[in-house]
Amino acid sequence: MKKYLRYLVIFTSIIVLSYNIWSASGRKSPPSTFQETCSTEQEVFGTNSGRGNLIGIQPKLSPIDFTSETSFFNAIDDYLREAQRVNFFTDRSVVVFPEYIGTWLVAVDEKEAVYTASKLQEAMEIMVNSNLGNFLISYATAPNVKNKTAYSLFMMKSQQMAAIYHRTFSRLANKYQVTIVAGSIILPNPQIKNNQLITGSGDLYNVTVIYQPKGTPYPQIIKKVFLTSDEEPFTTAGKLTETPIFPLPIGNTAILICTDSWFPETYEHLENTEVIIVPSYSKENSWSQGWQGYSDYSVPNNVEKKDIGTLTQEQAWLKYSLAERIKTTKAKVGMSVFLRGQFWELGSDGFPILVKDGKAIQGLRVRGASITCLWL
Repeated sequence: MKKYLRYLVIFTSIIVLSYNIWSASGRKSPPSTFQETCSTEQEVFGTNSGRGNLIGIQPKLSPIDFTSETSFFNAIDDYLREAQRVNFFTDRSVVVFPEYIGTWLVAVDEKEAVYTASKLQEAMEIMVNSNLGNFLISYATAPNVKNKTAYSLFMMKSQQMAAIYHRTFSRLANKYQVTIVAGSIILPNPQIKNNQLITGSGDLYNVTVIYQPKGTPYPQIIKKVFLTSDEEPFTTAGKLTETPIFPLPIGNTAILICTDSWFPETYEHLENTEVIIVPSYSKENSWSQGWQGYSDYSVPNNVEKKDIGTLTQEQAWLKYSLAERIKTTKAKVGMSVFLRGQFWELGSDGFPILVKDGKAIQGLRVRGASITCLWL
């Protein structure tokens, strides 16, 4: 019996060792590239009046930009360096990044096969299999959500994601001495503590952090309230009553994450707001397709139901999001920016939408990266 037990222990040890070797192999980051950002197009509205400006950055990214902290930092830094080169920065500049820019940090420091996979599902399966112990721990403690696999992947990587997101945007805000609305990232119950972004346990939220010119984050975190059908199975909605207003250099500013900008009740909580910023994301080729309305939400009373299925997504963005709904507030300035790039089979769409003196402006219609400067 002891002989068989010894063989079992040896066999198990070999299996565990082999798995650990396989799991650790292939995690060397592929070389990063800046070919896409070198062709970044710029557009300027207005002139420098001394009142500051909004600088909307629509980066074109891919999985390779999320292989390591260095890759991510360099990819984001490249756009800020370009904005500095063309003299967009002043001591009152506010830089805006899009929704989900930090979300794909879930893939950081993974096997090379994750980044070369053709589909997101394949990449997720590789991540699960190569992090099996940590994944199973997260899965076993997951709350009652519809998509436990997605939840568990984000949970097991959350501390590392938060640390990289925080260090990257804190360093860059300090480096260029600008305020940065750092786009969004999915994290569990995050909070700012001792000027650090830390994660908790339990529910996942789609959140945005704002960094001041010295690199210090504002203590309030913005949480997305109206979730999409892709987010709802594993993330939790924030509360409208907790929407913070920030005293930025350009005035009192509210941040609405993507679909939050479509609902009239969101704007009812924006008293004394002067500027509204909307980090956003749209699926590939969606802007030319028919608008499908408000998904599982009740259609607001001021929406013409005949527009559903008739307007394109782009037309609906202009009629029912920031460009029109800002008129129900005191704010006269606004900006929406969209994440661009290819994330496995998931593409992207969307062009900058700006508001100045209450009037909507459509930004550059380019499929690649762009930087838009709106002088106030």
